[in-house]
Amino acid sequence: MKKLTVLTVFLILLSFDTKAQVKIGYTNPEVILSQLPEVQAIDKEIGILLQKKDSLLAIQAIALQKEFDDYNAAKDAMSLEQRQLKEQELIQKNQDFEEERQKSLNEAQQRQLT
Repeated sequence: MKKLTVLTVFLILLSFDTKAQVKIGYTNPEVILSQLPEVQAIDKEIGILLQKKDSLLAIQAIALQKEFDDYNAAKDAMSLEQRQLKEQELIQKNQDFEEERQKSLNEAQQRQLT
């Protein structure tokens, strides 16, 4: 009788262990992390930095457009050599601006991914 009781208790305990291993939980860490106050504060800071960067790029774009407009207004009075130099300068400034804009977009995408 004692062996039967021990065997029954052993089988019951064994079944509890088996059931515990079957229970598997899944979670989405992105949801949990997005609700943390620290992450929300960092997201807000990133948003502010991106807005500042966008504002600076907008100011640069306006300044560059003004230079193009000034050049177009004055190019008839310039010599061929002066025009070529100014055009090269404006092309270089435009390329620098486009590189800066692309760099800013890449930074924004990287920050959103992290």
